[in-house]
Amino acid sequence: MMQDPAASEAFERAWVATAYLCGRRGAQLTEGLNTPLAGTLRLARALSHEKRGARAQVLAAELGRIVTALGGRRLW
Repeated sequence: MMQDPAASEAFERAWVATAYLCGRRGAQLTEGLNTPLAGTLRLARALSHEKRGARAQVLAAELGRIVTALGGRRLW
């Protein structure tokens, strides 16, 4: 069964954002994902930005996506 690539990336991005909230940093953000997609890797890099404000903006946007998906009961 083929999985929708957009749904797969949404899952991976939610994984990385949640990992960040749980205290993981750097390479730990993508641990557990077999072969992270390019967008997922970009997110992990953005969450490793040296400036806290930049990281906060990125995280807030990702958390907004997760909340919207949960509100619509469609995480992926």
